[in-house]
Amino acid sequence: MSLRLRNSLILLALILICFSGLFDTLYRLSPLPAFEQEAAGYLADVRERAAYAYAVARTLNATISLLESVDTGIGVVSIQPGQVLEPINDMIEQFSDLVLIALASVGVQEILIAVLEDISWTYLLPLALLPLLLAPWVGKQGPRLRRIGLILLVSVIGTRLLIPTLALGGHMISENYLKQDYHQAIAQVETVRAQTNQALGVTPKNTQPLPPITTTPKGASVFSNTPDQSGASLPVPDWDTVKGLANTDKILALLSNIPERIITLITIFAFETIALPILMVFLFFWVGRIILQREQ
Repeated sequence: MSLRLRNSLILLALILICFSGLFDTLYRLSPLPAFEQEAAGYLADVRERAAYAYAVARTLNATISLLESVDTGIGVVSIQPGQVLEPINDMIEQFSDLVLIALASVGVQEILIAVLEDISWTYLLPLALLPLLLAPWVGKQGPRLRRIGLILLVSVIGTRLLIPTLALGGHMISENYLKQDYHQAIAQVETVRAQTNQALGVTPKNTQPLPPITTTPKGASVFSNTPDQSGASLPVPDWDTVKGLANTDKILALLSNIPERIITLITIFAFETIALPILMVFLFFWVGRIILQREQ
């Protein structure tokens, strides 16, 4: 039996094993699916924390906007002392926009994990092996077809392992370097929100403990369960109370540390959901390019 025929039979057997689902079954018996589940749990945790941070920020944003709108002028003279809070409010709004991007990023990763988990080894891998099977038998087009097959093979394996690797890397960095800063920042923002509402005479209807940085089990849904009570509605307080607070320096004292904490949260979420995925994608392309160059 020639080497070409033997290699073709091996590839054909692998394709049939993949289409039959046997390869996927064997893969699930390995330790790798446990890492994928841990990665999915980490993404669920990031999504929950981002949703909670968004709710807290928007509630605080509504409170500050209420104070900004206070007009304490007399007659034709309009005085709005709460306008000094506008830079802080703008930062909170920008943070809210970033958190929405973070939520979208995590949602896309969760979808990709769920989809690739179902189709990578059963459908995409045999399709990637097919050009390698045909390459020795098509004459002059063989080298080109073989290169296409190698590109597809590296892409299928890489994309299946990329997101879990990314999530596990993010999990280790969060646990070792970001956990304490996140807790301090979100706790400070939550405390300021509660103190501001109390100063306005507002008692939140719903409360929920701060979600920690921990791995949560993956549910039946593609997406993690976001907190049902992550933010309380802000009823309109007594207008005299609002005017009184807007005319004092108390609100400025309450919000003095908010910009620093918001910057900390922006840095954490931007790194976890934007910067790290981009770095990992570039690393994936770099490693894949090296592998393909060595196979030429």
